[in-house]
Formats: sequence, C-alpha cells, structure tokens
Amino acid sequence: RLFRANEPLGSARPCTLVSQPPLLEALVQAAQRQPNFEWIPGTAVKDLLWQSDRAASQTDNRVTGVHLADDRTITADLVIGADGRASAIRQKAGLTLETEPKSIDVLWFKLPAPPGYAADNRFCTVVKQGRVFSLFHGAEEGKMHLAWAISPDEPTEQKDWATTFAALVPPELVEHFHSAKDSISSPMRLSVLIGRCPRWHRPGLLLLGDAAHPMSPVRAQGINMALRDAIAAANHLIPVFKTANPSTPDPTALDRALAYIQAEREPEIIQAQTLQAHEASRGELLRRFGLLRQGLSTFSPILGPVVKQIWTQQQRPLREGLTTVRLNAD
Repeated sequence: RLFRANEPLGSARPCTLVSQPPLLEALVQAAQRQPNFEWIPGTAVKDLLWQSDRAASQTDNRVTGVHLADDRTITADLVIGADGRASAIRQKAGLTLETEPKSIDVLWFKLPAPPGYAADNRFCTVVKQGRVFSLFHGAEEGKMHLAWAISPDEPTEQKDWATTFAALVPPELVEHFHSAKDSISSPMRLSVLIGRCPRWHRPGLLLLGDAAHPMSPVRAQGINMALRDAIAAANHLIPVFKTANPSTPDPTALDRALAYIQAEREPEIIQAQTLQAHEASRGELLRRFGLLRQGLSTFSPILGPVVKQIWTQQQRPLREGLTTVRLNAD
C-alpha cells in the first residue's frame, strides 16, 4: 500500500455519494408541485419541431418543441437536451461533438460489501499486474462497487471474476472475494466517451451535462458537472422567463442567455476534463511500467507521504469544483 488518505481530505465536508434513483425521485416530486409540470417517463423524443421547413443544419432555424415517440407533440419556447453522452437531442439539432481519442472502457461490477466497509468509507484504487481498478462502497446500502478498466477492444467473456479479483485486491479483502464469488453481478460495460460540443445551443435549444460535454469516468464528475450546468442555466433563464410579456420570452433575450450559459460553464468543463486526463495518464504510467510500481512499493515508507500530499492537492479541484456555482435566481 502506497498511502491512505482519510476523508474529508482537508476540505470542509467529506465526499458524499448520493444514489441517483432517490435523488431523481425527489426532484420529480418537488417539480410536481408546480402547476404546469408534466412528467412523462419512458417516452423518447422522436424528433424536434422547427420554426420553418428549412434544413435543421441552418443555424438560424428555431427549435419550437418536440415530437414524441407516442406521436404527441409539445411546443416550447425552449427545449433543453439533458439526455446524456449519446444525446438524441444533440444529434437531431445538428450540434457536433468533438471527441477525445478513446483509450479505455469500464466494466462495472456489484457485490455484497464486507462488514464495516461502508463505515470505513474507503475508496481503494488498485494498480497491479498491468491492471487498474477501483473499489468503493456505493450509495446503495450494503453494496460494494468495482470499476474495472479495460481497453476498448478487449474481450469480456471471462467467467471466474472472483478468482481474478482475489489475486489483485488488498490482503484484507481476498477472503471476502472468494466467499462472495456467487454474488458478484455480471459486468455492465460502460463505453467511455469524452468530448465537448463547440456549440451547446441553437435558437430555442440548449444542451446540458453529458449531452454537451461527456466526461471521463475519472473521479465521477459527469453528474456533478451536469448539476452545476443546471444551476448556471437557472440563474440565466429564470430572469428571462420572469420578464416575459405576456407569457412568451423575447427570443433574442432567450438566445443571448443560452450563449451566456455556455460562456460561464465551458471554462470549468475544459479544466475538469484536463485534470481528468492528467490523472488518467498517471494511472496509465503505473499500469504500464512495472519497475515504476516496484520502486514506489519498495520506497513507500519514504515516498508514500509525499505522493499522498500531492494526490490530495490534485483531488480538491475535482471534488469541490474549479469555480463557485450558486443558485441566485428566486
């Protein structure tokens, strides 16, 4: 073991994992208290509605709503695409995504957590025998998560994952992986996509979160950045809609707000993706060069505290954000 760093890593609060389903449920419940909110789960957007019949690639053609898969149409002053890295809204709007070269995919496993693992609040990264993976207690009660990095073209037909993991995990977890071999879930393959849209918006439409800038899995920043996008969007959009007269916002003011949102959020996204790339490259160096791993292990009593201090300082920007984002709109 090279080093161990305890929460909260010098910040005012520890890293807290929040389960997505209950968070989304709470947000929907809060939104349902608004008189004009309608929740339509499980219904995809089939197409966008346009102001004119010109091709969707025309940058001045305004988006005026959506055509749903159940053939309903919904008109809107603004359509927000927050539908993830494979965003259908982005594609239908003709907004390009500039992607980074792909170096890894991730296999995601779940298994019962060992007793006391949640209370220990441990996030363990293992670099051993040419493999890199992470272990941590997820937001789901009693579940350990394992994120296993693989090359994009690597086959995943392996069956005896428990034996593979047991040969690599820290000694105190070896027996647990052997005993939990029948409880390890089949892996879910996450195809990693990293990139940014040069333009997040067009008249009547805005992309947020991974739809605009799919993030690396390093330090799990996709949701964090998406939430920060949403706060910035609210700060700019609510005043525009509040001043609408009688009920429709001025299109020029609305489109100007969309540009302001991208201008505010894009610098942090670029910095965060750069930090993620740097951390990923350090992990790749450790994975590829056994002599480097051996040297760090041999001299861990001396190097461990130094590496810990450097690593902790590098984590803070990703954990706490690179800019201040607060909800200002009432």
